[in-house]
Amino acid sequence: MKKLKIFLIIGTIALLSSACEGIIDYRCNSQWIYINSTNEQITVRRGPQYGGVEYELNEYDFTLSPGESYSFEMFSDARTNDLTAEDYDSPYIGIGATVITGTDTLYYPGFDMYSKEPLQSICNVENYSSEKLDVNWFKFTYIFE
Repeated sequence: MKKLKIFLIIGTIALLSSACEGIIDYRCNSQWIYINSTNEQITVRRGPQYGGVEYELNEYDFTLSPGESYSFEMFSDARTNDLTAEDYDSPYIGIGATVITGTDTLYYPGFDMYSKEPLQSICNVENYSSEKLDVNWFKFTYIFE
């Protein structure tokens, strides 16, 4: 029995060490810039902001007067060092965003696995212009028009 336990321990360690071999983690950075080119104040809140559901404010939430801009950065891990802009997702893709323009409030759901149409909103990274700043580092700009 003692030999069996030692064999199981050694086998488990060998299996775990071989499973991790060759995996190299990289960093990916992104800068997200939002520009208000409208004549109205725009407020963006992460997630739905109706029906009593409220999320704690964070760097994804902001208010822009006409002509103003706002930016924040995100840092994450990656499995490769050759990411493209298409490999990134908008900060709002998971939970969606509420955008308040003047007196209009619109909630844009994030990822919709049943939709065949691309999201036409702040939630879809395809609606941002992108610029590669360095390896795995991109700047994304969204303009409210």
